Amino acid sequence: DHISQIYLFCASIASHTSWAIDYTDKMLMFDHENDLLRRLFKDIEEYLRQQAEQYLKQASHCKDYAELFKQDQCG
Repeated sequence: DHISQIYLFCASIASHTSWAIDYTDKMLMFDHENDLLRRLFKDIEEYLRQQAEQYLKQASHCKDYAELFKQDQCG
């Protein structure tokens, strides 16, 4: 499943609850644009932090592996 979250901006949340109830595990509904923007910012920031942590771990692993092949300089 490639969809992690659905963000829905609408004028009236109440008018969409009948069909939206089936998607509550993935959907967030907003009727104020500032609330939507705050949530998007928070979720994107969290995603990017998680990605950065994974890349740092991978880089550390690659560095440790490269150290196995390090040789003294000649001359």
